[in-house]
Amino acid sequence: MIWGLRKPVEARGNGTKAPAAWAQIIDDYMPTLAAAGQPPTTTELRRIQLVRMARDIGGRPADVAGEKFVEWFGRQTGSTIETRRSYRAGIRGFFRWAYRTKRVPDHLADELPTVPTQRTPTPPAAKVSSGPQ
Repeated sequence: MIWGLRKPVEARGNGTKAPAAWAQIIDDYMPTLAAAGQPPTTTELRRIQLVRMARDIGGRPADVAGEKFVEWFGRQTGSTIETRRSYRAGIRGFFRWAYRTKRVPDHLADELPTVPTQRTPTPPAAKVSSGPQ
């Protein structure tokens, strides 16, 4: 076991395994996150996100086309903005790495549209006194 990572790819909470065509590439990616200093909690979160995507998309990683990728992400509408941003960041990082290491033929990392940040209401400005009058 390298870098404290489990094999085969499995999302801890629900026992879901990645499809066989995705398992090795996901396993190969995990040490990259650890080497970049990501904490084990983030590495596990990325694993869960990638397994979910792999199960939903199916096929092989090398066969994922930009349209299918965007279509899958577009169906994830029941999540909060921050959850969508987290998935986008994790999946973009994975596909950027997969392209750079020649595991997929196309650079899909930039296919996903940007998820806007959640806007919080700005508190009203406090009245500034100009001094005694």
